[in-house]
Amino acid sequence: MSDSTAKTDSVCSVCSARSVRSICAAAMALSSALISCANGGGTPTAFSDDNAPASYDAASGGTTAEAISANDAADDESYGSADAPSCTVSPPDDSADASDDADADDGSSAAVTPSIGDLVITEIMFDPSGPVPEAQWFEVYNLTDEPELLNGLTIEDSWGDAQTISSTPPVIAPPFAYVVLVRDMSTAVSNGIPAGSIVYEYGAGQSSYQGIEFASDWTGDLSLWNGGQEIVDVPYGGWGLSYTGDSIELASLQFVGADQPGNWCVAQQPWGPGSDYGTPGVASDCF
Repeated sequence: MSDSTAKTDSVCSVCSARSVRSICAAAMALSSALISCANGGGTPTAFSDDNAPASYDAASGGTTAEAISANDAADDESYGSADAPSCTVSPPDDSADASDDADADDGSSAAVTPSIGDLVITEIMFDPSGPVPEAQWFEVYNLTDEPELLNGLTIEDSWGDAQTISSTPPVIAPPFAYVVLVRDMSTAVSNGIPAGSIVYEYGAGQSSYQGIEFASDWTGDLSLWNGGQEIVDVPYGGWGLSYTGDSIELASLQFVGADQPGNWCVAQQPWGPGSDYGTPGVASDCF
């Protein structure tokens, strides 16, 4: 028992009149509420007037007869049940947090739509040692100092298959950074491609014979389009750079010449223990 409750009980132990006990009960309830509020329960509000204690008559040294009679009538229904005080607890104001969340910058508000010369395709895994096309992927590098929004761009392969990157969620290539687009997310992750570098899964929900597939013969080609405008193209099929389990990489980070075989080479090292050769999400390892 707390000290506050013990003190209240000692005062009320000398009370015998029903109306006075009502006053004591109210005092105990108030004491309990104040303790609760002090412990974080809220701010105490006023007592209800429904069972207010009888008026005290200073002249007679007690409560007035009229007050006692009125209080007794109320007590016949619920004796001694003076309304307990309550604590008004204001709910947390989440409006500011919600506003902050809505305004949180996911990068899309500052990102720009790529133009010719903004992006280069820097790596293509068109002939993986794993399942095809599930283990295929390619890498893009943002040559600019602004985030580039890839949503709305169209990926096209040499078969004429095309897929427009969906409008949501934002698919962003940060400034001067590599990002990886994979055919199948689970296959890519199981093959050790760094998950943090993957920004888009272009084969989601499609069978092996649907959607974007990178040819491993002389017809091989990969391009990105903004509407009807081709913004980057890699016609790798005729270059003779075909080694199973090795990606091909752009040796020099520049847009001019990025579609020429002399600026491409074959990956030299595995990106992880037991993986194929390549550098998904980081700079080329061949020159």
